[in-house]
Amino acid sequence: MRTEGNKRQQLLIAQEMFKESQNLTREHKALILGFMAGARENPYPNREVVTIKLNDRVQEESEGKKVLIETVFEMNYKTGMWRKLQYKRPHQ
Repeated sequence: MRTEGNKRQQLLIAQEMFKESQNLTREHKALILGFMAGARENPYPNREVVTIKLNDRVQEESEGKKVLIETVFEMNYKTGMWRKLQYKRPHQ
């Protein structure tokens, strides 16, 4: 998603993300909101793409197998693009 979109819509997206995010600190919330608002001062200059973990949960799949589902917020400081991603991993 691009940062030039509707600011109100972006705020609603961020609020919804924050509701379901048990891992976010105030600093991470501020960083995400700033990025969505157009701030491009990268606090991690050695990385173009910054990923912040939003949450994780264990989910049961077929035949009793469990997976860990991790949701992250990715900010690309070079392109100004951001996206919310989910990764699935086997869970022991």
